[in-house]
Amino acid sequence: MSGSLSQAQGLVDAMGLQAKTYLTQVQKPWSTLPLILQPKSTKIFHCPQPPWPDLLVASAKGTILPALAVKKANPNTHILYLQKPRYFGKYFDTIVTPIHDGYSGDNTIETLGAPHRASKERIAESLQKSFEPIQAT
Repeated sequence: MSGSLSQAQGLVDAMGLQAKTYLTQVQKPWSTLPLILQPKSTKIFHCPQPPWPDLLVASAKGTILPALAVKKANPNTHILYLQKPRYFGKYFDTIVTPIHDGYSGDNTIETLGAPHRASKERIAESLQKSFEPIQAT
């Protein structure tokens, strides 16, 4: 699981939600253009289609335009973006970014670090598995 996907899943887990994961990829010839020039259209990305989600969590540069394409197609979908959104910040409903990214705004929640999937339960489960006795043969 990539770091960006892990952050998004960690946030969704902490919110107590179930998520459907979309791994976005820009189709050619659009992928040859700089991000700012790529069209905001759900037709050029692998991304959600109707029925539209109430909440879309996007993380990393490659998810910016697919998320904005969904927002354009359905303004009622709340778009939460993780990490520094570059020059697209004003288009997101909520941005969650670490303080060290140096990004702030009215729609921004700053965190001390990146969201993650660690929890007391997962750590305890892993520790239990790690220290099971080894049987001598």
